[in-house]
Amino acid sequence: MAALTAKKLKNTYKDLLQVSNSNSGIDGTLRAVEDGEGTTGALSMSSTVVGVLDGAVGAPGIEFKDDPDNGLYRIGANNWGLAVAGALAIELDPIGAIQMPLQPMVSAFNTVTDSNVTGNGTTATIDFNSELKDQNNDFTGDTMTFPVDGQYLVTVQVRVSGITNSGTHATLTLVTSNRYWYRFTADALPASTSVFQISAIVDADATDTMTVTLAGAGEASDVWDIFGYAGSTETYITISLLA
Repeated sequence: MAALTAKKLKNTYKDLLQVSNSNSGIDGTLRAVEDGEGTTGALSMSSTVVGVLDGAVGAPGIEFKDDPDNGLYRIGANNWGLAVAGALAIELDPIGAIQMPLQPMVSAFNTVTDSNVTGNGTTATIDFNSELKDQNNDFTGDTMTFPVDGQYLVTVQVRVSGITNSGTHATLTLVTSNRYWYRFTADALPASTSVFQISAIVDADATDTMTVTLAGAGEASDVWDIFGYAGSTETYITISLLA
Protein backbone atom coordinates (compact mmCIF):
# COMPACT_ATOMS: atom_id res chain seq x y z
CA MET A 1 0.00 0.00 0.00
CA ALA A 2 1.33 3.41 -0.91
CA ALA A 3 2.39 5.76 1.86
CA LEU A 4 -0.28 8.17 3.04
CA THR A 5 1.02 11.69 3.27
CA ALA A 6 -0.32 15.23 3.70
CA LYS A 7 -3.72 14.04 4.99
CA LYS A 8 -5.29 13.79 8.39
CA LEU A 9 -5.75 10.21 9.51
CA LYS A 10 -9.54 10.59 9.76
CA ASN A 11 -9.87 11.97 6.24
CA THR A 12 -7.47 9.39 4.85
CA TYR A 13 -9.33 6.37 6.11
CA LYS A 14 -12.96 7.53 5.96
CA ASP A 15 -13.48 6.08 2.47
CA LEU A 16 -11.83 2.76 3.34
CA LEU A 17 -14.42 0.11 4.20
CA GLN A 18 -14.19 -2.30 7.08
CA VAL A 19 -16.32 -5.19 8.33
CA SER A 20 -17.72 -3.74 11.54
CA ASN A 21 -15.06 -2.42 13.95
CA SER A 22 -14.31 -5.62 15.79
CA ASN A 23 -10.81 -6.05 14.35
CA SER A 24 -11.84 -9.63 13.58
CA GLY A 25 -12.03 -9.08 9.84
CA ILE A 26 -14.25 -11.39 7.81
CA ASP A 27 -15.11 -14.54 9.75
CA GLY A 28 -18.22 -16.61 10.39
CA THR A 29 -20.12 -13.76 12.08
CA LEU A 30 -22.31 -11.54 9.93
CA ARG A 31 -21.21 -7.97 10.51
CA ALA A 32 -22.14 -4.66 8.97
CA VAL A 33 -19.81 -3.02 6.46
CA GLU A 34 -18.73 0.39 7.78
CA ASP A 35 -16.54 3.23 6.64
CA GLY A 36 -13.43 4.32 8.51
CA GLU A 37 -15.46 6.42 10.94
CA GLY A 38 -17.84 3.58 11.84
CA THR A 39 -20.81 4.72 9.73
CA THR A 40 -22.83 1.61 8.95
CA GLY A 41 -23.90 0.86 5.39
CA ALA A 42 -26.73 -1.31 4.07
CA LEU A 43 -24.45 -4.30 3.43
CA SER A 44 -23.36 -6.99 5.89
CA MET A 45 -20.76 -9.69 5.32
CA SER A 46 -19.34 -12.87 6.82
CA SER A 47 -17.08 -15.53 5.40
CA THR A 48 -20.17 -17.33 4.01
CA VAL A 49 -23.00 -14.78 3.71
CA VAL A 50 -23.67 -11.38 2.20
CA GLY A 51 -26.64 -9.66 3.80
CA VAL A 52 -28.68 -6.59 2.86
CA LEU A 53 -31.38 -4.55 4.57
CA ASP A 54 -35.02 -5.62 4.11
CA GLY A 55 -35.98 -2.59 2.09
CA ALA A 56 -39.57 -1.89 1.03
CA VAL A 57 -41.68 -2.08 -2.10
CA GLY A 58 -40.77 1.48 -3.06
CA ALA A 59 -37.11 1.16 -2.04
CA PRO A 60 -36.02 -2.50 -2.33
CA GLY A 61 -33.09 -3.81 -0.29
CA ILE A 62 -31.45 -4.91 -3.55
CA GLU A 63 -32.13 -2.28 -6.17
CA PHE A 64 -30.79 -1.11 -9.51
CA LYS A 65 -28.59 1.96 -9.32
CA ASP A 66 -30.32 3.68 -12.23
CA ASP A 67 -33.81 2.36 -11.38
CA PRO A 68 -34.04 2.39 -7.58
CA ASP A 69 -37.71 1.40 -7.25
CA ASN A 70 -37.02 -1.92 -8.99
CA GLY A 71 -35.52 -4.91 -7.17
CA LEU A 72 -35.90 -7.44 -4.36
CA TYR A 73 -37.12 -6.77 -0.83
CA ARG A 74 -38.16 -8.71 2.27
CA ILE A 75 -41.87 -8.54 3.13
CA GLY A 76 -41.75 -10.65 6.29
CA ALA A 77 -40.59 -14.00 7.65
CA ASN A 78 -39.93 -16.39 4.73
CA ASN A 79 -41.72 -13.90 2.50
CA TRP A 80 -40.08 -11.71 -0.14
CA GLY A 81 -41.08 -9.84 -3.23
CA LEU A 82 -39.97 -8.43 -6.55
CA ALA A 83 -40.84 -4.77 -7.04
CA VAL A 84 -41.36 -3.17 -10.45
CA ALA A 85 -41.77 0.61 -10.62
CA GLY A 86 -42.44 0.68 -6.87
CA ALA A 87 -45.21 -1.93 -6.98
CA LEU A 88 -45.21 -5.58 -5.92
CA ALA A 89 -45.06 -7.66 -9.11
CA ILE A 90 -44.10 -11.11 -7.75
CA GLU A 91 -44.42 -12.40 -4.19
CA LEU A 92 -43.05 -15.65 -2.77
CA ASP A 93 -45.03 -16.40 0.35
CA PRO A 94 -44.05 -18.61 3.33
CA ILE A 95 -45.46 -21.82 1.79
CA GLY A 96 -43.52 -21.27 -1.43
CA ALA A 97 -46.53 -20.16 -3.48
CA ILE A 98 -45.88 -17.53 -6.13
CA GLN A 99 -48.36 -14.68 -6.42
CA MET A 100 -48.38 -12.10 -9.22
CA PRO A 101 -50.79 -9.33 -8.23
CA LEU A 102 -50.16 -7.32 -11.41
CA GLN A 103 -50.53 -10.26 -13.82
CA PRO A 104 -53.46 -9.59 -16.19
CA MET A 105 -56.43 -11.77 -15.18
CA VAL A 106 -60.17 -11.28 -15.65
CA SER A 107 -63.19 -13.13 -14.30
CA ALA A 108 -66.60 -11.67 -15.13
CA PHE A 109 -70.19 -12.82 -15.60
CA ASN A 110 -73.64 -11.69 -16.62
CA THR A 111 -76.12 -10.89 -13.85
CA VAL A 112 -79.14 -9.74 -15.89
CA THR A 113 -80.81 -11.67 -18.73
CA ASP A 114 -80.58 -9.90 -22.11
CA SER A 115 -83.80 -10.76 -23.91
CA ASN A 116 -84.48 -11.37 -27.60
CA VAL A 117 -80.97 -10.58 -28.80
CA THR A 118 -80.44 -13.26 -31.46
CA GLY A 119 -81.98 -16.33 -33.10
CA ASN A 120 -82.69 -14.95 -36.57
CA GLY A 121 -79.07 -14.31 -37.57
CA THR A 122 -78.41 -11.19 -35.49
CA THR A 123 -74.93 -11.07 -33.96
CA ALA A 124 -75.20 -10.18 -30.28
CA THR A 125 -72.29 -9.02 -28.15
CA ILE A 126 -72.30 -10.94 -24.89
CA ASP A 127 -72.73 -8.86 -21.77
CA PHE A 128 -70.41 -9.56 -18.81
CA ASN A 129 -71.56 -6.76 -16.55
CA SER A 130 -70.20 -7.97 -13.18
CA GLU A 131 -66.49 -8.45 -12.52
CA LEU A 132 -65.29 -10.96 -9.96
CA LYS A 133 -61.70 -10.00 -10.68
CA ASP A 134 -59.94 -7.61 -13.04
CA GLN A 135 -56.42 -7.73 -11.76
CA ASN A 136 -54.89 -5.18 -14.12
CA ASN A 137 -58.05 -3.15 -14.92
CA ASP A 138 -58.10 -4.32 -18.54
CA PHE A 139 -61.81 -5.23 -18.92
CA THR A 140 -64.36 -2.48 -19.48
CA GLY A 141 -67.77 -2.43 -21.16
CA ASP A 142 -67.60 -6.13 -22.19
CA THR A 143 -64.30 -5.45 -23.98
CA MET A 144 -60.88 -6.80 -23.05
CA THR A 145 -57.96 -4.52 -23.92
CA PHE A 146 -54.80 -6.60 -23.83
CA PRO A 147 -52.11 -4.69 -21.91
CA VAL A 148 -49.01 -6.47 -23.29
CA ASP A 149 -48.01 -8.76 -26.15
CA GLY A 150 -48.62 -12.37 -25.20
CA GLN A 151 -50.62 -15.56 -25.25
CA TYR A 152 -53.87 -15.39 -23.26
CA LEU A 153 -56.06 -18.29 -22.15
CA VAL A 154 -59.70 -17.35 -22.72
CA THR A 155 -62.68 -19.45 -21.60
CA VAL A 156 -66.30 -18.49 -22.20
CA GLN A 157 -69.66 -20.04 -21.38
CA VAL A 158 -72.97 -18.62 -22.57
CA ARG A 159 -76.33 -19.96 -21.43
CA VAL A 160 -79.14 -19.28 -23.89
CA SER A 161 -82.87 -19.61 -23.29
CA GLY A 162 -85.89 -19.08 -25.50
CA ILE A 163 -84.77 -21.48 -28.23
CA THR A 164 -87.66 -23.03 -30.18
CA ASN A 165 -87.77 -26.13 -32.37
CA SER A 166 -86.98 -23.86 -35.31
CA GLY A 167 -83.50 -23.02 -34.02
CA THR A 168 -80.91 -24.64 -36.27
CA HIS A 169 -77.42 -23.55 -35.27
CA ALA A 170 -75.32 -21.03 -33.38
CA THR A 171 -71.87 -19.47 -33.69
CA LEU A 172 -69.99 -18.35 -30.59
CA THR A 173 -67.02 -16.14 -31.48
CA LEU A 174 -64.03 -14.55 -29.78
CA VAL A 175 -63.59 -11.37 -31.81
CA THR A 176 -59.97 -10.22 -31.44
CA SER A 177 -57.93 -7.63 -33.29
CA ASN A 178 -55.74 -10.33 -34.85
CA ARG A 179 -58.39 -12.92 -35.81
CA TYR A 180 -61.72 -14.52 -34.99
CA TRP A 181 -61.99 -17.72 -32.96
CA TYR A 182 -65.18 -19.66 -33.73
CA ARG A 183 -67.25 -22.35 -32.04
CA PHE A 184 -69.90 -23.46 -34.54
CA THR A 185 -72.76 -25.61 -33.28
CA ALA A 186 -74.67 -27.25 -36.15
CA ASP A 187 -76.25 -30.13 -34.24
CA ALA A 188 -79.94 -30.11 -33.44
CA LEU A 189 -80.43 -27.51 -30.72
CA PRO A 190 -82.44 -28.48 -27.67
CA ALA A 191 -85.65 -26.56 -27.27
CA SER A 192 -85.78 -23.89 -24.57
CA THR A 193 -82.22 -23.82 -23.14
CA SER A 194 -78.70 -24.55 -24.33
CA VAL A 195 -75.17 -23.83 -23.13
CA PHE A 196 -72.43 -22.80 -25.57
CA GLN A 197 -68.73 -22.87 -24.66
CA ILE A 198 -65.43 -21.89 -26.25
CA SER A 199 -61.83 -21.78 -25.06
CA ALA A 200 -58.65 -20.79 -26.87
CA ILE A 201 -55.10 -19.58 -26.32
CA VAL A 202 -55.39 -16.22 -28.01
CA ASP A 203 -52.40 -14.37 -29.41
CA ALA A 204 -52.61 -10.65 -28.78
CA ASP A 205 -50.53 -7.53 -29.10
CA ALA A 206 -50.53 -4.67 -26.62
CA THR A 207 -53.72 -2.54 -27.00
CA ASP A 208 -55.51 -5.24 -29.06
CA THR A 209 -59.11 -5.77 -28.04
CA MET A 210 -61.52 -8.69 -27.71
CA THR A 211 -65.29 -9.09 -27.40
CA VAL A 212 -67.49 -12.20 -27.46
CA THR A 213 -70.45 -12.58 -29.81
CA LEU A 214 -73.21 -15.11 -30.40
CA ALA A 215 -75.28 -15.48 -33.56
CA GLY A 216 -78.22 -17.89 -33.54
CA ALA A 217 -80.14 -18.93 -36.64
CA GLY A 218 -83.31 -20.64 -37.79
CA GLU A 219 -85.88 -18.68 -35.80
CA ALA A 220 -88.54 -16.45 -37.38
CA SER A 221 -87.27 -13.59 -35.21
CA ASP A 222 -84.72 -12.90 -32.49
CA VAL A 223 -86.26 -14.82 -29.60
CA TRP A 224 -83.11 -16.08 -27.87
CA ASP A 225 -82.17 -14.66 -24.48
CA ILE A 226 -78.65 -14.51 -23.02
CA PHE A 227 -79.18 -15.75 -19.50
CA GLY A 228 -77.93 -13.73 -16.54
CA TYR A 229 -78.37 -14.14 -12.82
CA ALA A 230 -76.63 -12.45 -9.91
CA GLY A 231 -76.61 -15.63 -7.83
CA SER A 232 -74.74 -17.87 -10.29
CA THR A 233 -72.05 -17.67 -12.97
CA GLU A 234 -73.77 -19.33 -15.93
CA THR A 235 -72.74 -16.81 -18.59
CA TYR A 236 -69.13 -15.96 -17.88
CA ILE A 237 -65.65 -15.22 -19.20
CA THR A 238 -62.16 -15.78 -17.77
CA ILE A 239 -58.92 -14.41 -19.25
CA SER A 240 -55.36 -15.07 -18.05
CA LEU A 241 -51.98 -14.12 -19.48
CA LEU A 242 -49.98 -17.33 -19.95
CA ALA A 243 -46.77 -16.20 -21.66
